[in-house]
Amino acid sequence: MIGTCVQIGLHESCEWAFLTQINWKEQWLHHKLPNIFPDITNWNYIGIDINPVSIAKMSKAYNLNKKCTFICSGIGSSRSISRNPTDGFLPHNIISPFITLGEILYRFGNIDILALDIEGGEYQIFNSLDFLDIPMICVEIHKISNNAVPQQLSDKIVSLGYKTGSTHDLTYGGFPNCIFIKEEKIHD
Repeated sequence: MIGTCVQIGLHESCEWAFLTQINWKEQWLHHKLPNIFPDITNWNYIGIDINPVSIAKMSKAYNLNKKCTFICSGIGSSRSISRNPTDGFLPHNIISPFITLGEILYRFGNIDILALDIEGGEYQIFNSLDFLDIPMICVEIHKISNNAVPQQLSDKIVSLGYKTGSTHDLTYGGFPNCIFIKEEKIHD
């Protein structure tokens, strides 16, 4: 059985692309991730980032890996957004194409892992959802001074039928990544 991992927000690395390697199960255990995919033998990886420089860099790094696909797009609740060079995100004015989480789910079908690192925009993505059927979600949690957004985000994902898991060690930016597992995937 082939699994699919979608990582949104690549920046300078594709943390979850390790799944496409032959020794992915060893690396899974090394990262202390929950064993909820006993039937999956191979993975496809889709990396999505709004920054064309990140996409070009990751595409070049993984150009021989046919299991990796890269898409230059943002994720949001609308189809496009204008970025201003003063926001420090991109070096120039750009109209960036945006896709919604619903469009990603429609385009790629069954997704087994959704990994999000979209610099604090995670809550807006989940806030509009009433149902989600992805076995595992990994979200980089950005600490806010009053801690309200991380708690609201966690509460929202739990309300969609997930159990909060532990943080894992796939962190590069200093923020913890929290694992959420769909309740029916948890084995006693």
